[in-house]
Formats: sequence, structure tokens, C-alpha cells
Amino acid sequence: MTRTCLSKIVSGFRPWTALLVLFFEFTFPKIVFSQSADHVYDRHWHEASILKEQEHWGLMLPYCDSLLIDASRLGNADSILSAYRLKLEVLAGMKDYAGSVHVYESYLTFRDSLNTMKYNKLSDSTKMKIARLDDSARVSAIKYEEEIGQIQASGERAFRIYLISMIAAVVLISSVALYLLRGQRQSRVELELWKAKVAQFEDFKERLFVILSQDIHQIMPRLDELGKRAANETESSDVQRLKSSLGHLLQWVSLQSGAMPFNPEAFDYKSFLEESLKVYEGQFIAMGIHVELFIPEALTIYADRQMLEIIFNQLITNALRFVQSGGAITFFAGQKDGLTTLGVRDTGKGIGKEELEGMFRRSGGSELDYKGQGLGLILCKDLIERHGGRMYVESTPGSGSSFYFTLPQYKKS
Repeated sequence: MTRTCLSKIVSGFRPWTALLVLFFEFTFPKIVFSQSADHVYDRHWHEASILKEQEHWGLMLPYCDSLLIDASRLGNADSILSAYRLKLEVLAGMKDYAGSVHVYESYLTFRDSLNTMKYNKLSDSTKMKIARLDDSARVSAIKYEEEIGQIQASGERAFRIYLISMIAAVVLISSVALYLLRGQRQSRVELELWKAKVAQFEDFKERLFVILSQDIHQIMPRLDELGKRAANETESSDVQRLKSSLGHLLQWVSLQSGAMPFNPEAFDYKSFLEESLKVYEGQFIAMGIHVELFIPEALTIYADRQMLEIIFNQLITNALRFVQSGGAITFFAGQKDGLTTLGVRDTGKGIGKEELEGMFRRSGGSELDYKGQGLGLILCKDLIERHGGRMYVESTPGSGSSFYFTLPQYKKS
């Protein structure tokens, strides 16, 4: 319609003017169309890029079709290929794999036809060069395939060697594990036998302690009665010694069997010691023994009172037994390196080296004048170890002896 109107207008113009009008009639629409198509393609591509960033794949699909149409109108092969690739990406995002295959086939068809067109436009000399390049590429490909085959063959050999080595290692490890398992089973059986023997021994020990405890309890009253009836001092002293030994045995049996309770508490050591020494004041005075206390003020210890009384009764009895008239007994205490040390020192005749070595053996005490005192010292040692401490003795013949022990230092919570 526009062209008809222009023709009517041109019919009234001069020839040269008519030619100018007709030139604009046929040329201007093409220029306008080309510019508008480029603008539409760019606008569609921009909008599709925005949707791609937001991953709105479903909304992008119509834009891909529009881009293909716009690129076809423009006749731009690169734009067509870009539109195909964009559509493939959209279909992959939509997980439409069947559609992706169809579009990819179209993409390959167009690309191949485009390459064919480009090839047909080449000169004969260029085509010959390409043919030679194709031949050399084909030879290189054949060599490459041969190298790949050699690598695969060597890889298969290495894999077979590795597989055989792994099988051999598994067989070896299985054999060793089976051997160790058999040895473990045998050791477990032996361990169970030892456990049974230990249980039998523990049961025997428990029954022995019960029998000893019952027999000693029955003997003690008779010894008291026998001591009262004794006519001379020697017999009374022997009875008292036997009574003391049986008392130590009874206390040791109670400790070993777990019958003796353990109730530690915090208390002032100096007050405890002064109270314990009141029982022996008569003997100290009668024998003219000088008693010295080197005890720090406000020394608090954490121990079982009953067990501590047994320990000091034994140590004081030993000191009284071997200190001559006019001698001295010293009680000392101190704290260092987280330990509290408590001890008794006497000015008796002392103990020889051989006697010291057998002092705490459970096969009986030391020989000579300490015979019969070994169990009492062993009892002291066990009671101290029950507190987590250790017992020591130092002695020089003719200069006296020192019995002392350590306890964990008391810390206020």
C-alpha cells in the first residue's frame, strides 16, 4: 500500500526526482529491517541472560526459539550456533534430555553444513593442503592409537601383577590372623584356668582367715585367764608376748580379709599423739625414759584413727622394749613435697644390717631379739600402705633406731 502511494506521488515528479524517490523506496526498508533485527536479537539475548542468572529455564525456552529465528533472519551463522548452544543449556537445566538430543542433532547438522559450505568456497590448492593435513593427522591418530594400545597392554600386565600380589598378601594375612587367633584361643583357655586357680586360692585364703580369726578369738580369753594364774614373772612375760603376737595376728587377718573398716578423717596430730602417750606415762616414769616431741603446731593429718593407734602402739612398744633405763624416745613430724612424715626415734641398742633386710618379710620377723615382732611391723607396714604411704627404718647398732612413715599431705578442700 505504501509502495502504491509512493508510485502515485512519483508519477507527478520529474524523472530525476522520481529515481531518487524509488531508490529510497527499495533501500530504506532493508536498512531499517536490518537495524531492527539486530536490536531485537540483542534485546532477546539480554533478557534471556537475565533469566539464565535466575535459572528460570522454562521462561527461557521461548527466548531461545526467538533467538534462532532472529539469527536466521540476520543470516549470522555464529549467532545461530550461539542460539543452539543456549537452547541446549536450557533443556539440560529443565532435564529434558530427549529434547536436548534432538536440538544437538540439529546443531551438528547446521555446523556440518556450514563447514561444508566453507570448504566448497576454498581454492583447490587450499583443499589439497587440507587433504595432506588430514593424511598426516590420520597417521598421527594411528600412531596414537598404537601407543594407547601399548599403554593399555602394560597397564593390564601391571594390574595382573598387582592383583596377584594382593591375593598373595590376603592369603598371608589370613594365615597369620588364623595362627594368632588359634594362639589367642589357647591363651584364653590358659587364662581361664589361671583365673579358676586364683579364685580357688582366694576362696581358700578367705576360709583360712575366718578360721584363724575364730580360733584367735577363742584363745584370747583363755590367755587372759592363764596370765592371771601365772605364778612367776617369766611366765607372765611370755604370756603377754604370746597375747601380743596373737593380737597382731588377729588384726592382720582382719586387714587382709577386708573386715577392718577404713574411715579416714582430718584431725590434729599433736593432740592425737599426746592422748595416745598417756597410756604409757607410767612405764616412761618407771623406766626413767625421757620423751621428746618435735611436732609442728596445728599439724593436720588425714588418716584412720584406729589404724594410726595400732601403728603407734606397735612402734612405742618396740621402743620401750629395747631402750635402756634413762634412755630417750623422740617423736618427730614434718611436711615436704606433698607428704607428711611421722616417726619414732629411740636410743636403744639398734638393729644390724641382716636384721633390717628381713624386718618386713612375711615369713616371720628378723631373728635374735626382734623375733616375734615381725608380724607387728608387717601389720604397721600394711596399714600405712592402706593409707597410700610408705614405711622406713634406719638403725645403727649401739646408736638406736628410727621408724618413720609417710602419708599424703592433707589439703583443705
